Amino acid sequence: GFDIGFLGDRADFSATFYRQHTTDAILVTPTSPSSGYSSEAKNAAIINNSGSEFSLNLRPFTTSTQAWDVGFGWARNQSLVEDIAGAEFLLIDNATVNIVALKGAPLGVMYGYGMVRCGLSNPDEVPGLDAACAGKPTGTLYIDDGSNCSAAKGMPCGEALQQRILGNPNPKWTGYVRSSYRYNKVQLSGLLDIRKGGQIHNGTKGALWSYGTHQDTENRAICTGATTASCTGNVHTFGDGDWYPGPVTGPGAGTALPIGENWYRNSGVAACPFTSIDEQCVEDASYVKLREISLGFSFDQSWVTRGLGLSTLDVRIAGRNLKTWTKYTGLDPETSLAGSLAKVGGADYFNLPQTRSIVFSVGLNR
Repeated sequence: GFDIGFLGDRADFSATFYRQHTTDAILVTPTSPSSGYSSEAKNAAIINNSGSEFSLNLRPFTTSTQAWDVGFGWARNQSLVEDIAGAEFLLIDNATVNIVALKGAPLGVMYGYGMVRCGLSNPDEVPGLDAACAGKPTGTLYIDDGSNCSAAKGMPCGEALQQRILGNPNPKWTGYVRSSYRYNKVQLSGLLDIRKGGQIHNGTKGALWSYGTHQDTENRAICTGATTASCTGNVHTFGDGDWYPGPVTGPGAGTALPIGENWYRNSGVAACPFTSIDEQCVEDASYVKLREISLGFSFDQSWVTRGLGLSTLDVRIAGRNLKTWTKYTGLDPETSLAGSLAKVGGADYFNLPQTRSIVFSVGLNR
């Protein structure tokens, strides 16, 4: 790495690059039941980490009465599991989805069953999958007609033969923007935290879908007869831009469905914590957070220096976690089911969000 100061000390820039090769990483591995134990912590993994960190600090002006500084930061880390004592994968966090160390993948990926998709699922999941996927892009959703899996006509099929990576809780990059401005004895400062990429498993949403208490379930189709033609309101086909966008294929593609309990509770793929299918609950965990904004004032009048025997008395009020901008449909993408005990994170199941707080502080300086 290196550090550079320039523009007469009005700016500085630092960069760090690293590559770490870890052998004998400790993981909890399963043991034979005949030993009397179900698992053992042992030196079992070889893991690589590489990344870079950059920071830029600018001080446009600094005078006896005013000062302004602004800083930017950006960082990225990429991990790769090379070996796990000969195993293909090991569970590293107990959550609503399997968080695993998987050979050849980043540490902590979500590993499980999803919906049948072209190029991702085992070709034997449903008869004729290869033919249905011919010429279709990878990830195309297979829709059945009720004859090739347990799904109803017009519904997607769930995987059962082969698990795959469903998401990666590790962000693509993180960053921050901070700034402070001082005018005489008043100082205003703020900090934005940024996370780009990474996924979180929203088990809370899946459970509420099943209970029929999630806001999504308020919009239910109303049917007055036995056929779809008698249904009004929430009627869709998979692949619709206003329902479930993306390419679809299969004998049931284009089938209109009244969406309600048949999807959220009875489809076998939507209520993620209560089925073997976890894909539906995986969401983008990107966010921008107003981490802190504060206002301070420094008193150095005679009543402070003579009356209290202090050089200054500093008063500060700060608000923390005041606002989050995110596409995540849960309460907070910055959460983890196991809290501080989580090795990686990425699971939300009725978790508490980050606290929002107002802090008032007084500093006494001799």
